Amino acid sequence: MSRIPDTFIPELLSRVDIVDVVTQYVPLKKQGREFSACCPFHQEKSPSFTVSPQKQFYYCFGCGASGDAIRFLMNHAKLSFVEAIETLATSAGIPVPREGGGEPTKPAISTKLYDLLGNVATLYERNLKTSERAIDYLKNRGLTGQICKRFAVGYAPAGWDVVLKQFPQDHDDLLQTGMITQKEDGKKYDRFRDRVMFPIRDKRGRVIAFGGRILDKGEPKYLNSPETVLFHKGSQLYGLYECLDLNDKPSNIIVVEGYMDVIALAQHGVSNVVATLGTALTPQHLSLLYQVVSEVIICFDGDKAGRNAALRALEHALPMVSQGRQIKFLFLPSEHDPDSLIRAEGREKFLKRLAQSEHLSSMIIEHLLSQVEISSLDGRARLAELAKPYLDKMGSDVYRSLLLDELARYTRLDTGTLRSTLHVAREAPPVSNKRPRKQTIYERAIGMLLKQPTWAHWLEAPETLLALNDLQVTLLVSLAQTLQKGGANNTGQLLAMWHDEGEAKYLAELAAIPLVLTEKEAEQEFKGLLGQICRRLKEMEMTTLQDKAKAMGIHGLTDAERQQIRDYLTYTDLK
Repeated sequence: MSRIPDTFIPELLSRVDIVDVVTQYVPLKKQGREFSACCPFHQEKSPSFTVSPQKQFYYCFGCGASGDAIRFLMNHAKLSFVEAIETLATSAGIPVPREGGGEPTKPAISTKLYDLLGNVATLYERNLKTSERAIDYLKNRGLTGQICKRFAVGYAPAGWDVVLKQFPQDHDDLLQTGMITQKEDGKKYDRFRDRVMFPIRDKRGRVIAFGGRILDKGEPKYLNSPETVLFHKGSQLYGLYECLDLNDKPSNIIVVEGYMDVIALAQHGVSNVVATLGTALTPQHLSLLYQVVSEVIICFDGDKAGRNAALRALEHALPMVSQGRQIKFLFLPSEHDPDSLIRAEGREKFLKRLAQSEHLSSMIIEHLLSQVEISSLDGRARLAELAKPYLDKMGSDVYRSLLLDELARYTRLDTGTLRSTLHVAREAPPVSNKRPRKQTIYERAIGMLLKQPTWAHWLEAPETLLALNDLQVTLLVSLAQTLQKGGANNTGQLLAMWHDEGEAKYLAELAAIPLVLTEKEAEQEFKGLLGQICRRLKEMEMTTLQDKAKAMGIHGLTDAERQQIRDYLTYTDLK
């Protein structure tokens, strides 16, 4: 699939006004140069949500939600990244380019296909009412008519042409959506026959595919729609629409493996459940979930296959977890799946199991310990080596530090030594909403540069500052280099170019801090901050050279190094 060029994002954002975008969903009130409202992302009585037309980004001082017009659509309208871009591009009247020679923009999917699948779902629901076998099957599974109606459960009769005959004018569209198949001789027939049918709906509630469960013995037990223009199983989750339709702000979402697991749990009052669609949990699935909740609970079988699937999900989640995001794991007894377990134990016991779900760090430690003999020196060394890929992938410094502390206990090394040995970077101190501490000079410089992108040209050869070996400095350098390359004219466009979500949020927090200075005063302060940073670099270089001179003698230095020391001493004397 061709991708959208990164250079298109700033161009798109320059064509839209974030105030117009947000106003479609949130009533904004003009306050000076900015707009405010009660935050749409958390409950509050007084407005703390601010939209800046000058910076083209939004920020909530209550919950920390922030971003540009694209991220607003992703978080509020629950659109994917590509969907948000295409929505904005449509409103701006410009095509979305594609790299690799792809079409400028993907042709819009006809609403006729969605309507057709909605009508097929209605047909299946009507057929269920007249099928005693299908009704008895669902009753035996403990399901009520009410829960089946909520999930639009239906029945595909045993005939080969029920859908074909019902929609005689739509055979091409039925082929395109996977509802019928065609043999080499051109003969067409229904894909789903004699199965209980589960419509798969997207976040907007549109039917995009189906899953079918055979009533009697036979293979395959479950049959899903194929990949189509509407349905990509690696990026869709069964039950997500139904979950959010009941509660659009659940505290967490539980991921299970089957349709019946979702419906059975909902039948017992556990409605925050989704299922993968015959595939492993993908990064796209997790990204979709983290747009909605901050905590995901993986609920799989406790056998080897279930644990391996959970480990794959864990690896996908590592770059996404942060202080505001969690992933937990619940492994079920070998004789049960979620459907049978909640029917056997009831809702309260199931919820107690959920409350005892394994945390991310515990899951990693347990997996690593199963591969080494911890009582031996070699085993402890091997444990540290095995842990490094997990530490490197983690998107959260907090989780990384907690895992290091836990590993230190097992390897019998102190955390600092372990961090140094594995070359794990130290975390940058976050900027809290309450800002109880004074900003560092690096944070102050970053915040000012975010507000005045044109000042980036004052940082000559910014890469030299990397020698300070500080994560905040690294971020400042990256910011300056990005701006010097061009392509961003305001804060919103700049933040849109930041792909690391943790860093993007950190930058947004710094950008949101008010700058109570005139433009001239701010310019003078920024230049002063750059001077302080350069002096720190110079002092560090001198310390290194002086240590070298003490160890090797003054003649152990090169002529250039000796001159560097003399210049520095002359400079400080003049100061």
